[in-house]
Amino acid sequence: MLVSDDMLSLAIGKNGHNVRLAAKLTGWHIDIRSESQKKQESEQKIAVAEDTLTHLNGIGPKTAEVLIKAGMSSIQKLASISTEDLTTVQGIGVKTAEKIIESAKTYLLEHAQNAEAKGNNNGRKRKQLRKRPLLKSPPKQRKPTLRIL
Repeated sequence: MLVSDDMLSLAIGKNGHNVRLAAKLTGWHIDIRSESQKKQESEQKIAVAEDTLTHLNGIGPKTAEVLIKAGMSSIQKLASISTEDLTTVQGIGVKTAEKIIESAKTYLLEHAQNAEAKGNNNGRKRKQLRKRPLLKSPPKQRKPTLRIL
């Protein structure tokens, strides 16, 4: 639930009583945020998206900002979009669109290969750890106990 900054304490109530009561009555999980908290979260998301997009060839800070405003805030979206759709964004021509799409596909492919290689290395380490000899003596067995209540 989004409330104005000056109404946040009223919505939450003393020690959270208002929001807890509302959650009990409705059966819903209620998350209350102020407008400034929501604004701060959205600014952080935009900054992260801009940082991610600027790793691609052909995308600078201004181009990243334009793409985010157009709703293309992830590399996955850019890799799956057509050149015609990308050229509808202001300031992006056919060559730039092709370069961005190709760069996004390359980036995703490289990250998938790196993740796969990382997974293989972890598997090798586990196998090496398993080659160590186990304890030769079996663990002591406990006698079963009977409890009468």
